[in-house]
Formats: sequence, C-alpha cells, structure tokens
Amino acid sequence: MKAGGLIWLSAALLVWVPSFAAFAFDEAAFISGEYDDGATALAGDVTPDGAQETAANDGAGTSDTSDGFRPSDSSDRLQLYGRIENQLTFVMMKDAEDRQQKHLYDYMQLRLDMDASLTGGMELKSDGVVRLFAGDTEISLDEVAPPETVARALAEDPRLMALLQTPYQFENRYWLDNAYVKIPVGDFLLTVGKQPLGQGAGYVWNPTDVFTQKDLLDPTYQQEGIIAMRLGVPMGRASLDLVLASPDDSMQHWMGGGRMMFPLGPFQFSAVSYYTRARFADVVGSMDAVMAAAQTGQNPEDAIQIRDDKRVMFGGDMVVDIKGVRVWSEAAYNYLPSGRDWLEAEGGVEYYFPFETHLMIEYFYYERSPLQQHKQYDLNGWMNALDGHLKMLGRHFLFTALEHQVSDFWTLGVSTFQGMSDASAMVEGDIRWSFAEGAELWLMAAKGFGDRGDFLTNSFQSWLRLTIFY
Repeated sequence: MKAGGLIWLSAALLVWVPSFAAFAFDEAAFISGEYDDGATALAGDVTPDGAQETAANDGAGTSDTSDGFRPSDSSDRLQLYGRIENQLTFVMMKDAEDRQQKHLYDYMQLRLDMDASLTGGMELKSDGVVRLFAGDTEISLDEVAPPETVARALAEDPRLMALLQTPYQFENRYWLDNAYVKIPVGDFLLTVGKQPLGQGAGYVWNPTDVFTQKDLLDPTYQQEGIIAMRLGVPMGRASLDLVLASPDDSMQHWMGGGRMMFPLGPFQFSAVSYYTRARFADVVGSMDAVMAAAQTGQNPEDAIQIRDDKRVMFGGDMVVDIKGVRVWSEAAYNYLPSGRDWLEAEGGVEYYFPFETHLMIEYFYYERSPLQQHKQYDLNGWMNALDGHLKMLGRHFLFTALEHQVSDFWTLGVSTFQGMSDASAMVEGDIRWSFAEGAELWLMAAKGFGDRGDFLTNSFQSWLRLTIFY
C-alpha cells in the first residue's frame, strides 16, 4: 500500500494508537491575530492587509514553532532562526496473528528558517528540514488494522497477506518545508511558492481545509507547505483570500477557490468554497492488478485502484469570544457528481480559568466514514485512513482536554478522545518541563480502550521529546 509520506504514516499510527497529547493550548494555534475592532482572525485567514499569518504559517504560537526566538529588530533584512528536536518513541500494537509487537525508535530533526526583506516591500520566507531516524523503524501494515479485520480480509483473499506484510520504514528525509515570496500589488498581497495553507477555526479538525490534514497526534505541529498562488484582497473590514494550488506537487490536479472573512458584532465569520478532488483506494478489489504487476516486475503499490472524484466543497466557520469563553464552529458540505456527497461539521469551546487551568472541548461529525459491519471496519477503511484519504473511522467524535500550569516551568495535561460511534476511547497524560529559555522536555503516554475492532482499540504509545529553539 503506497503511504503518502511520513506525515501520513503518523496518521496511520493515529488510526491504531491515537494520542491527542500535543495541546499547548496557545490561542495562536488557531487564532492568527486581531482586527482593528478587536475581533479575532481565524487560522489560515487573511488579515486586513491580505497577509496570511497563522500559527502553522510562519512558526508562531506554540512550543513546536520558533517565531518566539526570531530577531526582534524589524530593520534586519535577513533573519535566521529555527529549532533542534529529538524524540524517542515507544509503540505497542498487535499484528494479524494477534501477537504483541513493540517498536522503539528515535529521530533527530534540525530546522532552519530564513526570512528576508526584499525591495519593494516584498518578503521571502523559507525553511529547510533534516530528519534522521534510528532504531526499530519498520512497521508492517498488518499491525495497523485490527487482527480480526485482517483475518476476515485474508479469508476472502489470501493474496492480501503479501501486501499487508510489506513493511513501512521511517526513512531519513531532507526537504524544503516552505519557500515562498510575498509581493504587494497595490492594496493586494500576492503570495507565490510552497506555502502553508492550513485553514479553519477548529483545533483538532477543520472541515473547510481541503489542502492539508493535521497530524492528529500533534494538531499544532507545523505542516509542510503546498505549491500555490494566493491573492489577499482587502474589502474594508472584510477580506477575500483566493487560492490556486497543486496539493500533490504533480502539477496535474489543481484545486482552487476562496474564502471571505467578515466581522459581525462580536462574531468573526468566514464563507468558503473550493473545487478539488476526493480519493478512495480499493485495496481489496485491486489484488488481480497487484499480483499481475508483481509478476511483471512493476511496483505492486502502483497497481492499486484509486477512485478519484471531482469535488466541490462549500462551507464556513465562526468564532466568538464572550467574557473570556471562546466558542467556534465549522462545517463543510462536499458535493461529488458521483453522488457520494458527505457533510463534515465540528464545534468547540475553551476557557482559561484564573487559576492557570485551561479547558477545551470539541465535537466532530464525519459523514464520509464507512460504518462498522459485524463490529468491524473493513480493510479498505483502515487502509484509506492510513493513506489519508479518510480523516477518521467513525461518524461522531468528542475531544476533551484539561491543562494546568503548575509553575512557570511545569505544565500537566490530561485529554480524552472518544469515538462515540463505536464506544471506544483514548486517554492521554503528559508533562511539559521548560527547563531553560527556548528549551522544553515533553513526556507523553496514551492508552486506548475499546473492542478489538474499534477505531480506538487497546494500544499504548509514549514519547519523550526534547525541543531547543535558536
């Protein structure tokens, strides 16, 4: 099964061992800034001058980004900053034969960001990343789906075992995360290049974001950019954000559309629509083609049949802050000419108590997910969740998180993720220690509960992450 890179492998681990631990609970994780009237701009939105300034965009906000250590002198024409990150991860999963598999691996990552002020008010932003792995870096695909699901699929077609036992390996990677230029054109702002395009008001889920999908293990972690052209158009107190993008970097499947943001009293609204595509892989039904490809020396993964439907998404979001209680909602309807339409919707609330405690609750509805049959999601469902074609397995989800700052240096957190469609759950606890300025140590552990065929089944994951900004 072809995996969509390292990001989607992280999503695959989530499917089996989700751990919603990365909750720095910084408002900048989904709030980009303030308008002149005090209303807040949504993440991924365009500020009144047309500039996109989000947490995922230029590294602002949480401890996983590095804007806080950028040189403060605005007259500097070139600014260099970044972070060094090391994470040791331990995972336990069961394979197709119901054997407990343990994986211990480590990665070291170096990130270098560069901002440059050019003539004519133009700005250049880029960042390169190097990530090196060590340890047990191979995970078989038969460890992702529950043993009962794999057994049922193998009973129907034993040839699937050859595909399921294909290992996925965490490979060393060197990549240009973002490289784009902002060009003022009169009152407009044109942004060209590989750039962040995360959008929406939600924290864990964003129904209106057709460009990227958050790493659900770490929703605020910076995502790799998308090749795109973006035009910010100011319209008084409102603004319009037009985008033309190539999400798969192939330059063959372009998507485009726009988002309009406008304040109304204490509310901040946005309306959005995009033309894009919806993909779904038929792994089970592709075995004849897969075996033929293997016999002729071709890559079997390339023979998997993928349904690629045209898709029109339209929706919107809303944010309001009432006496310190922040409330948001976001919804999108996805129309497909094939008739496979679906609705996504989410809503949440958060509050910072005076005694240094933060509470967040968020609900998500995902109509596209397949339903369980005989208390099992089918193998195609699991494999599409692995590849990122499906966001989740299940229709109804509830995320709750509570975080308390014990002192200036220590923060404790506990969160739960509930799959209400199949009555499964994941409980997570974490400790963060800011032992020096620009340095943090984060310990996380998560345990899943539920029946063996549920989205959140019995599993365990833990990591220890060291982050140093410079």
